[in-house]
Amino acid sequence: MHPNAEKWIGRHLRAGEARQFREELDIFLSELLGPLTDYRFRGLKAGYPFPHIPLEGILYLRYEKIGKRPVAFQLIGEPLKNGDAADRSYRKYLEQYNKLVLEGWAVLGFTSENLKDDPDICKDFMRRLFELNSGA
Repeated sequence: MHPNAEKWIGRHLRAGEARQFREELDIFLSELLGPLTDYRFRGLKAGYPFPHIPLEGILYLRYEKIGKRPVAFQLIGEPLKNGDAADRSYRKYLEQYNKLVLEGWAVLGFTSENLKDDPDICKDFMRRLFELNSGA
């Protein structure tokens, strides 16, 4: 893991979140976001940007002041995809996603499988988001 990614995790995430999303955070921060920001994560925050009931299985990372619109990234874990509460969790997830979009946020979501199996597609989505948001 890139040292700046490790520092960011230590400063901004609770230990349980860091453990649960360790592999996803490593890929996301070290391979996707890091190269686009020169591994400077200034302004990157953890957590959903509006008051809400936490949703098990999703980690939100956000930039509130970057480019034309605020940007939110969703790292989607196993509890949302599997288990007895998956349907209810998915509906709540869609509510949160839709609220972000309607409030003007640019939003990208990634599952563990996306990050591990399709890194080039994820990198392309990230690059395109940064280009669109900067007006390039």
